[in-house]
Amino acid sequence: MKNASVVSPGFKTPRTGRGYSKDELAAAKFSIKDARDAGLIVDLRRQTKYPENVASLKEIKVDYAKYLVDKEKVLTKVRKENVKARKEAAKRKAEDDVTLKEQEKEIEKTKKEVQEEIARREAEELEEEKEETLSDEESSELDGLEETALEGEETPEGALEKLEDDLAESLGDEEKPVEKEPAELTLEAQLEKNFQAIADANSVDYANRNINETLKFFASGDAPVFIVFYRETGVKDYDKPTTIDKHLNYLKDQKKNPYKIDKLIFNDLGKIEEIELTSR
Repeated sequence: MKNASVVSPGFKTPRTGRGYSKDELAAAKFSIKDARDAGLIVDLRRQTKYPENVASLKEIKVDYAKYLVDKEKVLTKVRKENVKARKEAAKRKAEDDVTLKEQEKEIEKTKKEVQEEIARREAEELEEEKEETLSDEESSELDGLEETALEGEETPEGALEKLEDDLAESLGDEEKPVEKEPAELTLEAQLEKNFQAIADANSVDYANRNINETLKFFASGDAPVFIVFYRETGVKDYDKPTTIDKHLNYLKDQKKNPYKIDKLIFNDLGKIEEIELTSR
C-alpha cells in the first residue's frame, strides 16, 4: 500500500508523510472512517493537498471496494453453508427422533409380549396347582369314608362314655359363672386413650385415623384448647390458646403426650366446644 508523499518545507524535496490529509481524502471522495477501515493513516493536522496523494487514494479506494465485494461474497457463502448445515442437522435430528420413537415402540411391544407370556405361564401354573389341590381333597374325603365304613356301628361302651361326657359338660355349663362385660369408657377416659394413641402411633396414617376419630367428639376442629401452666388458690394462668386440631397434630409430630384433661365444656348438642389441659 502506498504511503502519503509530502514536500519538505525547508528543502522543497518530497518525503514520506505521516499520513493523508483531510483535503486529499475529500478530493478522492474517501471518508475518514473508510480510509481508516482500509488501513490508511489520516493526518488531521496537515492542511496541504498533493495530486499524487489524491491519485494514490483513488487507486486504493478502487482496490478497497473490490476487497469489500470479495469479502461480502465470502461471508454470503459462509452464511449459506451455515444455513444448509443447520437444515441438515435439523433433518438428521428429526430422522433420529423418528428412529428413537420406533425403537421405543418396539421395546414396549417386546415388554408387553414378555409380560403377557409371564402372566400366561403363571396362570397355567396356578391352574395346575388348583387341580392338584382338588385331587388331594378328593383323596382325603375318600379315605375318610373308608375309615368310617370300617369302624361300623357304635359299641354300647362307647355310647355310655359319650352319655357321661355330655352330662358332665351340661353340669359344667350350669356352674360356670357369667363373665361381666367390660364397662364402657367415659368420654374423658376415651379422649385420654386417643391422645396417647396419637402420640404413640407408629405411622402417620394410624395417627391421622385417630385424629379424625377424636375430632368427632368436638364441635369443630377450631374448638379452643387452654393449657394451664400455673395454678394457685383457684387462680389459673394459661399458656397461649390453640385449637384441638393443632393440638392433636402437635401430639402426632412430637410423639409425646405431656398433658392431661382438666375440664371439658359442652354445647347444647353434646359436643365439646372447649377443653382445658394441665401438665401431668
